[in-house]
Amino acid sequence: MGRGFARLETLPASRDTFDNVLQLFEHTLQLEVGVSQSINELAGYCQSSHQYAAFQFLQPFIAEQANSEKSVSELIAMIKRVGYEERNLYYLDKSFKKMATANDAKAGA
Repeated sequence: MGRGFARLETLPASRDTFDNVLQLFEHTLQLEVGVSQSINELAGYCQSSHQYAAFQFLQPFIAEQANSEKSVSELIAMIKRVGYEERNLYYLDKSFKKMATANDAKAGA
């Protein structure tokens, strides 16, 4: 088996200010897509190097990322549909909580 190495590099600072809730969730989607790309790169490496156990280990992470991207995309669609003015934030908050409760119920099933 080959030898590997790890290199730790400085991560860029996280963005922490947004003009509105839509901008926040669009940024969140970009982050989720980036995580998915990283996991997919790992899975591709595992396949190409015949590391099938590691590839199988990554499958739940791949599925979770697909679900995360879908959920954030749905939230973005809802925000665009309802609007993100202050008067709509209460409705969005209630809707987000319903979605979270439904997702928790699915995960527990």
